[in-house]
Amino acid sequence: MELRNDGPHAESRATRIVVSMPAERVHVLRRGVAERSCEARLNPAADGFELIVTIDGASHVEPFSSLASALARERALLTNWRAHGWRDVQGTA
Repeated sequence: MELRNDGPHAESRATRIVVSMPAERVHVLRRGVAERSCEARLNPAADGFELIVTIDGASHVEPFSSLASALARERALLTNWRAHGWRDVQGTA
């Protein structure tokens, strides 16, 4: 993310904001023998964040421009899955 300070004494340079995320955090849930997971992380190829969702062994990536949006989506998925009988695997969250 790039921000500019355009105040009266501003220099013509961009200020880089560094976002700190906790170490990799993968949530794994099971229902019977079925398993699904999600992981919020920094986008390794560009600015922003990714949510990697894996269901029945098939993964897809959901891109987000803000950490708050990525974590809100992660929270919504986990809440929905748990409400439908999916249980956290100990030691993964």
